[in-house]
Amino acid sequence: MIVRRITERRAKARQGIYMGCAGFAVLLGLVAVGMQGGALVMLPYLLIIGLCVSQFVRPTLLGWFVLTVAFGSYTAGIAANLPHHKSVLALLLTALPTAFLLLAWPKPFGKERSIERG
Repeated sequence: MIVRRITERRAKARQGIYMGCAGFAVLLGLVAVGMQGGALVMLPYLLIIGLCVSQFVRPTLLGWFVLTVAFGSYTAGIAANLPHHKSVLALLLTALPTAFLLLAWPKPFGKERSIERG
């Protein structure tokens, strides 16, 4: 029952946020490739981008949670190493998608949708 609830389709009211997060992941991936010099570094970012695109197409609570944890942990990692990074801008840039994801809690379909199903 719980697996069904977290993987059921959700309303697409705020799906544009997922494309913004995908764009941000592309930017971070390109920066990582530029710093490390190998395309293999892009692999984790490609997984995040793929999940963002799948959330855009079919939003679920599970996908939202995984993306929020991924972006949130990245933000927390930068916040924990802030004296090392010395860049509040990096913290703000990573906190932005996290904040948008927290505001984009995927709402279930309205009652009219559940009545149509039977």
